[in-house]
Amino acid sequence: MMFLLSGSGATFGLFYMAEHHAADQAEVDELFQAASTASKATIAFKRQVQEWKDILLRGSKAEDFKTYSDAFHLQNDHAGEMLRQLSEIEPQGQRADVDQMILEHAQLVERYLGALGHRRLLSHGEAEQIDHALRGIDRAFTERLDSYTVDINERYARLKEAKDQEDLERYHQLERFNVGIMAFGVTLVLVLLLWFRQQSVR
Repeated sequence: MMFLLSGSGATFGLFYMAEHHAADQAEVDELFQAASTASKATIAFKRQVQEWKDILLRGSKAEDFKTYSDAFHLQNDHAGEMLRQLSEIEPQGQRADVDQMILEHAQLVERYLGALGHRRLLSHGEAEQIDHALRGIDRAFTERLDSYTVDINERYARLKEAKDQEDLERYHQLERFNVGIMAFGVTLVLVLLLWFRQQSVR
């Protein structure tokens, strides 16, 4: 009986912990993916801005202009893709911030490309003129994206800590549950032994 009670209790406890752990881990993994995607979007956008600066600084030759322009578009596509993925991952209530960033990013790129027009290289004077007109336009978006990335990483850290604490509490509950079953079994055995002893005396 003790064996059956202990085995049943342990099996129930393991299934209970596994079920809740799997649900918690899925939630944690989803937010980790969102935090990772936000970090990738931030890195891609900062590289995109750097490629823009390289176009202005080194775009006086057609070959160099094409090299840095291609790199600018590559990072633009990567940043945009990361933001779109982030919009799909984020819960509905927090998706509006990401969608706004997608819009702002597209508007920034439109201004960058509009300033270049159909040029295939830049003279020193054109580069200075464009730089003067657009200098710092990325700053607000960069700060917004940085702030969002910090926030989502903090949300991930808080959630993971909370779920780890819940896992630990469930483990302690299972431990107390098994100890209770063992105590009940031992008590039952002692009661039965006492009853058998009384019956044999009679």
